Amino acid sequence: METHRAFAEAATWLANLHRDVTAGLVGDEVHDMLDRTPDRACGDLDAWLRSAHDSVPSIHDVVRFNQLEKRAAEAEIPEVTEAAASRPDAARQLTGLFEHACYAAWLDSAFRDRPVLAEFDGATHGGIVERFRELDRAQFRQNQIRIAEKHWERLPRYQGGGQLGVLRREFQKKTRHMAVRRLMKEAGRAIQSIKPVFMMSPLSIAKYIPPGSVAFDLVVFDEASQVRPVEALGAIIRGRQAVVVGDSKQLPPTSFFDRMGDDGQEEGSQTADLESILGMFCAQGAPERMLRWHYRSRHESLITVSNHEFYDNRLVVFPSPDAGKVDTGLVFRHHPEATYQRRGINTAEAKTVAIAVMEHARKTPGLTLGVAAFSNVQARRVEDEVDILRRRDPS
Repeated sequence: METHRAFAEAATWLANLHRDVTAGLVGDEVHDMLDRTPDRACGDLDAWLRSAHDSVPSIHDVVRFNQLEKRAAEAEIPEVTEAAASRPDAARQLTGLFEHACYAAWLDSAFRDRPVLAEFDGATHGGIVERFRELDRAQFRQNQIRIAEKHWERLPRYQGGGQLGVLRREFQKKTRHMAVRRLMKEAGRAIQSIKPVFMMSPLSIAKYIPPGSVAFDLVVFDEASQVRPVEALGAIIRGRQAVVVGDSKQLPPTSFFDRMGDDGQEEGSQTADLESILGMFCAQGAPERMLRWHYRSRHESLITVSNHEFYDNRLVVFPSPDAGKVDTGLVFRHHPEATYQRRGINTAEAKTVAIAVMEHARKTPGLTLGVAAFSNVQARRVEDEVDILRRRDPS
């Protein structure tokens, strides 16, 4: 604070004054200074002037401090600047103390505005949450037991021939078992009574389950946006009802190989232009329902862009504890010079990614890293830039 006050009075002539004093040229100007600083002995004047002279480059910091001090006074918090000027540990502690005071004030205000918060008991609430988890797990296990019991009651137990006899004979064989398709044709209903749930791809159904061998109450398609209609129809005709689960905003299956085999003739089928089984059901006006809760992303920022751009902010996304995205989450880094060049290559972007890869290898060598690019040529460019940096730094 002494330097702060000295700047206010003598910043323009400290250098000359120090030179005059060290040369023994004590004039009226120095005497005036001594009169204004009667608490200083003459023997301390030279050291004080040297210290003030060395502090001249920090005058910009003092000006900034004065500006902030004025703003603090206008905001009616002069205690902040007083603590900054008087406490030696202010540079390390003041920011945290100020934030703590602000949060404490907001918390007190919330308690006053919402009395129910003041009555909140964390231990009781935690006990309720844990009890709910226990009951939820117990209900899940109970449902598993009920389903297993009902299935056990429906298992075939009669003796004799028929489809069950075919299975018994196959069980006794050591070699030369029946092919799966033939076994399903001859004993499909017996197999289904023992194993009522089949988890198969559409092509596997066409390959291993002959038409008419078994019939399903419900056929469920997951990731339906990736299933072609021509592949799914065989599974649909084997069921009484169908549930199609998929995302129409996702990219459809690649049509690269279809274009290779296209002879230019128009297809007469109504499903020829439909890209997936999901599109076919939507085109037929099937009832739709949106699953709004999104829980798979490890950070809400990973779905925020899609939620805004594609889903009209209808997804219910739970907030992440890492709000500052320190360890996880999506971070936008703009590179003003990164532009696409010929053949879709972005050299500046590839260099930036390569630098990030090397930095990751230095700081966290025990963790793996995946890098994604939007094209093969860009991926190869990133690999080339990484190789260049590795040759410069073999470590």
